[in-house]
Amino acid sequence: MRQILFAATLAAALLLVSCSSTTTSVPEDPNVTLSDTSNLPFPEGSQEVTIHEPDYGPAVGYHAHPVGQEDVPGVLLIHEWWGLNKHIKATAKKLASHGYSVLAVDLYNGSTATSSGEAARLSGSVDGDAVLRNLRAGKAYLREQGSATTASFGFCFGGDQSMRFAYDEQRPDASIIFYGQPEVNESRLSRIDQPVLGVFGTNDSVVSVEEARSLDESLDNTTKNEFQYYEDAEHAFANPSGDSFNEEAASRAWNKTLEFLDESLESNR
Repeated sequence: MRQILFAATLAAALLLVSCSSTTTSVPEDPNVTLSDTSNLPFPEGSQEVTIHEPDYGPAVGYHAHPVGQEDVPGVLLIHEWWGLNKHIKATAKKLASHGYSVLAVDLYNGSTATSSGEAARLSGSVDGDAVLRNLRAGKAYLREQGSATTASFGFCFGGDQSMRFAYDEQRPDASIIFYGQPEVNESRLSRIDQPVLGVFGTNDSVVSVEEARSLDESLDNTTKNEFQYYEDAEHAFANPSGDSFNEEAASRAWNKTLEFLDESLESNR
């Protein structure tokens, strides 16, 4: 019994640590401070955007699409451990203004967190197989909307899921991982044949730069990958709501992301 209790306690502690730097200065309602796209550390695009919330099968998502544009590249946007909140919706909207059909998926079935305890509980209850079914359905939905190519893009917990989807049998055409946990299984990594962008901070205490560099090296022989390491940046440095936010690094990372998406999904332009 003591061993079981110890294991449960340890698992809970690891979950709390996994995104700890995003929770050090959590506002009472993080949705309020980050609901405006102007708060996000990347430039506005030129496209007007239309919004709707489709039921894409496993859940109801948030779909941002450039007005009057058909058959544009798709992006599966995967939320942090907070869930599909206003911050992620604002991110989807702003990204869509650059000419992408962006589906922000919901891995929590409508739930969102406003405390680290809630976030740990929600992220800890997610089933890996269910995540893959969700992302596959999201990719299929974007294809139905005319996106012949699709990238997955996640932050922190979402970065973990983007990493998982990168080697799935129905993997996307490009993968973006913002400080997600790197995969180490060589068999899984060998399945990845699409471009991968990895974004990490050199001062990340959750995902070490050594782990990120190891993934970078592992992918060198299998795919075209670009890994960016931002000096003095900590975990979750691109999230404006936390103490770890690094505006300069976040801005540079976002510009690299837009460049990567343009190059990787150009066949659907």
